[in-house]
Amino acid sequence: MITGLHNLYTNPDYSRTLGYREVAARLADDAGPNDLFIDHFPDPVWDYYLRDVAIERSLQPAKPDTNPAETEAALNDLTAGHDRLWFVPYIGSVWDPDNVVGRWLDYNLVTEEHRIYDRHQLDVYRSPDNARAIMTPVGRRLGI
Repeated sequence: MITGLHNLYTNPDYSRTLGYREVAARLADDAGPNDLFIDHFPDPVWDYYLRDVAIERSLQPAKPDTNPAETEAALNDLTAGHDRLWFVPYIGSVWDPDNVVGRWLDYNLVTEEHRIYDRHQLDVYRSPDNARAIMTPVGRRLGI
């Protein structure tokens, strides 16, 4: 028992947060009022860690047996109404075993940020139109 407690409090391999706390802190610092957090799995831990973060949330896919076309249509609708989408994928989950959400986001949106926090990956996306609005021209030509 003493070894277990020692590991729990001193060894990062036994951390209880697994990066949740860091992801929540990132969202608290930079999520805007028109941003959306996509829950990729109904993980109640996010309810705890995001309890003080003012960000809208959506579970996608809505349920484990959702038709991929329905999930893609829902993501398209969600993108139209939000500036940025924040996403922590659950790869290999029974909820979205084919990673429909992650693939759709990667293919249809512009990745603004990709970070790893302990055992969690955080990706931030913008729609192509929204990304153009925040881009700053550098006054250089690219070409051969």
